[in-house]
Amino acid sequence: MGVVDLGQRITFAAMAVLIVGATFLPTVASAQQQATERSIAMSSSSPLMPNTHYTVSFKPAVDAGAFAVYFCKNSPLIGQECIAPADLVVTGAASTTSGFTNVTGTGSRIVVGGTITAGQLVSVDISGITNPSEVGQFYARIVTYDTPTNAAAGSATVLGIGALDRGSVALAITQTVGVSGTVLETMLFCVSGTSIEANCKESTVTDPVLVLGEEVGGVTALVPGEISEGNLYTQITTNAAGGAIVWLKSTATQCGGLLLAGAPAGNCYIQAAGSNDITASTADARFGVKTATATDAVGATSTTGTFQPAEDSDYNNDGYALRYVDNTDGITSTFGDKFLDTAGLPVNNKNMMLTFGVKVTNDTPAGAYSTDLSLIATGKF
Repeated sequence: MGVVDLGQRITFAAMAVLIVGATFLPTVASAQQQATERSIAMSSSSPLMPNTHYTVSFKPAVDAGAFAVYFCKNSPLIGQECIAPADLVVTGAASTTSGFTNVTGTGSRIVVGGTITAGQLVSVDISGITNPSEVGQFYARIVTYDTPTNAAAGSATVLGIGALDRGSVALAITQTVGVSGTVLETMLFCVSGTSIEANCKESTVTDPVLVLGEEVGGVTALVPGEISEGNLYTQITTNAAGGAIVWLKSTATQCGGLLLAGAPAGNCYIQAAGSNDITASTADARFGVKTATATDAVGATSTTGTFQPAEDSDYNNDGYALRYVDNTDGITSTFGDKFLDTAGLPVNNKNMMLTFGVKVTNDTPAGAYSTDLSLIATGKF
């Protein structure tokens, strides 16, 4: 059983807290009526946030053909001096709200043309605004006009001709609230001679040792023409953002297969299967492995992700393979051969059975054959 616990790394997340004022403030007394139910919702209240959406809503008292929104730092009172909020940018203002796509932004004013009906709530989402740079309160003065032309001719202090309803809204720019936390990087990977329950439950993990062969006269032996099989079991859990890769490594550096005990170095009587399947008609002695479809671990409260043969590898569910090239590549290289992966994503409590198979021929020398294999899981954090 191998259990890998990787090191720690702190990750950060940021959350912007939106604070929108929809305060009803008085305006200078006049013959014109007040627009009611006024509010402006901001998609972000952070300083200098580009492409912020401002949803302007109000209920007019009389019919109109346009409205203007004047942004002022100093006062909500219509007719008084209006100081533009520092670094506010409205020149990119635009809207996709049906009936209100005629939008022009100039200085600290936005003019929107469209049919406005008395007593019916108007709500227009205006995008492309860059928030002011100063933290604190600022104001929006909303004025309806009979035409877009008259709305464009007016100003926050001199409304001009055609001005109808009006009212003000208070807004606020706030510092972004930073929230951070630590999630430990984890990797849980185990190999067993028996099926493994959730979280590599210790009592279900046994030594991953296989004795391959058929029953012959009371002993287990490899029989020419037969494919002798044995199963091992794996389980993986990791929160690695880039998933995990499992490498397969062999100590049989001469050929990657099974080596004959006591034979001279370099004996390759049972070779690695390579990328070729092993069948009863395979001409020479071969050793390989095939994968199974991943399953959910028994006893897991939740399972997620994918566990599969590594992408672009020779391993699959259909036939035996064992890729040996030389000591710089394949199963006998420094890091081994790419064998299994989690499709580049985290995974939780996924099991996979591995079936090892060997076939010998009539002229395979008698004796005890063996190899040591390692399964090495690495996460991409």
